[in-house]
Amino acid sequence: ARHRDLATYFDRRARGPSGVLIGRSYPRALSELPFHLARAGRSAALAELLLDYDFLRARLEAHGLLDLLEDFDLPLDEDDLSAELARAHDLVGEALRLSAPVLSRAPALLPSQLLGRLRGHDGEHLEAFLAQVETRTRGPWLRPLNAGLLRPGGALAGIGQLPRGWPTPAIAIGANGWLGLSWD
Repeated sequence: ARHRDLATYFDRRARGPSGVLIGRSYPRALSELPFHLARAGRSAALAELLLDYDFLRARLEAHGLLDLLEDFDLPLDEDDLSAELARAHDLVGEALRLSAPVLSRAPALLPSQLLGRLRGHDGEHLEAFLAQVETRTRGPWLRPLNAGLLRPGGALAGIGQLPRGWPTPAIAIGANGWLGLSWD
């Protein structure tokens, strides 16, 4: 009951009285809300939160990519989710992991990375999420019309880079846990 109450509290702080996400004024709510939703067993609410583009953008800006990726690693009860909602959650999380080398340096490329990786996947929740990305992004941005970037759901689970000066400039992690190394 304690986590449920805390999730309700942080949801109110993140959204404000109007119900619209305003978490930038109280960044702790953005950090705490996913954790307490997971611990309260509210998997559907957690998955829907992580498919809210305003939340993703605010969480990325306030706390960085690693914290956002940890939210996608929180446990979900599959019995509490539709298969389509679980799939949309997983695809967005994988798209963020594949975008990690770019987003860790340039978080403003979030909408371009998401659209460039997720276009062409279907499903009600994912299509609604992509519509949010397109309609809620402000200012100039590169808007991919097709999925031209490496798409989630394949054999590659993540991409990383080692610090400059190391002999191995890039590593790739496969969905099966294998590592791939690339040298110049």
